[in-house]
Amino acid sequence: NHRKLSSLEVLDICKNISAINSNSMQQSPTIIVVIGESFSSQHSSLYGYLYKTNENLYKRFSAGDLIIFNDVVSVSDHTHPVMKSVFSLSDTETDFGRYPLFPACFKAAGYQSVLYDNQYFVNQGEQTFLTNADVSNAMFSARNANGYAFDGNLVAAMNPVDSNSLCIIHLMGQHYGYEDRYPKEFKYFTADDYDKSKYTNRQREFIAHYDNATLYNDYVIDQIIKKHEDKNCILIYFSDHGEEVFECRDYMGHGNAAHSPNIDLQIKVPFMIWASDKYQQNY
Repeated sequence: NHRKLSSLEVLDICKNISAINSNSMQQSPTIIVVIGESFSSQHSSLYGYLYKTNENLYKRFSAGDLIIFNDVVSVSDHTHPVMKSVFSLSDTETDFGRYPLFPACFKAAGYQSVLYDNQYFVNQGEQTFLTNADVSNAMFSARNANGYAFDGNLVAAMNPVDSNSLCIIHLMGQHYGYEDRYPKEFKYFTADDYDKSKYTNRQREFIAHYDNATLYNDYVIDQIIKKHEDKNCILIYFSDHGEEVFECRDYMGHGNAAHSPNIDLQIKVPFMIWASDKYQQNY
């Protein structure tokens, strides 16, 4: 089994990482990597979408604290290959298992390395390197054991650290079914908000759910930032892949970008960096 072999290989490498703490280790910032899910930049007001789905982040962008990247493309339209690419220091998926996973490098260097994941759990579900207990222990000092109904609950359970910490947050984001990704109080958009001459009633319902999920995701990311505003902290956010939501055909979802009239919809992703005041002053 290729996956099991890869996990065994990568475990051996992660266990034998040699890292040296620098003299300035106590001053090292908290680094937060937030990996979103199925976030289409086509549905983000940060990227010019007509509907205001990212008002919290737009305020931060307008204040100069958030840097937006406009031309970022994912390596795949599926989550698992993306996660392998993001975590591994390898350049190719075929070399996965021959190079360390980056959280293991941080942990070996003395960082507190923590994972908050709302999709993958140790010894549960699909067998991947992220559900392998031994590989997980090589990468992380701690991680959550179970998921949450909404990403906001995951964020509420976080314990922010002021420095010398790597925190990876893997959200459920806007993954289908869209209507399950946000609490009822975030039901802002309805089918009536969308062009009846362009979309069917069914399509407009799904678009409204997706935009509400995006609105909620905006709140979730903003809550993560609020928890770390007084820290020496930098945050990097990107989505694993995009999502097609009836833009060019009667189709919603991801996983077949190569067959879409517009390949960008499923692989072009939002990417942004936020830095706290302390981080900006220090660096």
